[in-house]
Amino acid sequence: MERLDTSELELSSCMDKLKNLGFLYQHNANFRSLDSNTNQLATGACLLSRGSIRCQKAAVRAAGVDNTSFQKHRNAWATKANEDYDAAMLIFMDGKLREVEERQCRKGQASTFLSMGKLKYVQGLLQETKTDWTYALDLYSEIDDQASIQDVTDLLEELELELDKANFIKSRTDAMSKHGNKEQQSVKAAFHKFDADNSGYMDADEFGLLAVELGTEPSLRSEELEEGLLQLDQDGTGDISFQEFWSWWCSDKVEQAARIAQQTNLSN
Repeated sequence: MERLDTSELELSSCMDKLKNLGFLYQHNANFRSLDSNTNQLATGACLLSRGSIRCQKAAVRAAGVDNTSFQKHRNAWATKANEDYDAAMLIFMDGKLREVEERQCRKGQASTFLSMGKLKYVQGLLQETKTDWTYALDLYSEIDDQASIQDVTDLLEELELELDKANFIKSRTDAMSKHGNKEQQSVKAAFHKFDADNSGYMDADEFGLLAVELGTEPSLRSEELEEGLLQLDQDGTGDISFQEFWSWWCSDKVEQAARIAQQTNLSN
């Protein structure tokens, strides 16, 4: 995290210098020879780099940080990253700049969509990731950037496999929930037993008691409970619902079936 903080500060300093140069270009005749277009493109590139660093910070969880604090931390840095990406996109979509730097602006837009998709991927928003990366691929194709086309194509292919797996897991989990599944009824009964306030959600302490009830021995340590909650908390609320817990409970069986299904599809 310290290296990320340092890199973020350095990029912010560079952007301040670029801003000062832009001011001098507009208000000091001695600096009229500066290329304002290059200044704008450089600022856009810095925004993308700083946004990428903030995206990485959104994914980092410091030791000893509880789940609720981590969610706040992740959301805060994700917001800052989005602000950088929005600012970069405004630069690359500027009409006057596009008149003289059309290719660079299109490439900048493509890189921004690519970065936005990576942030959504960190947040677990796979379908929105696909949308952004598809926009990026279209823009890279327009300027015939073969290296970037290949990189994004590879990312989309890997993402498609993840989406197929996620859809398969959801369908199998839903199927296991139908027709009065006895295992689900037993797990639900245990869940409600330890949902002390009848809120329909479970915190770390309640989750620990439930884990013991369902056969986790020895009892999970506090850091294991927090890690478990982080994996289960699909909507980022800091607590888990029964549906989130049930999906996790079924995950080993369903993921094994998903792997078999993927291998079968690949061999056909």
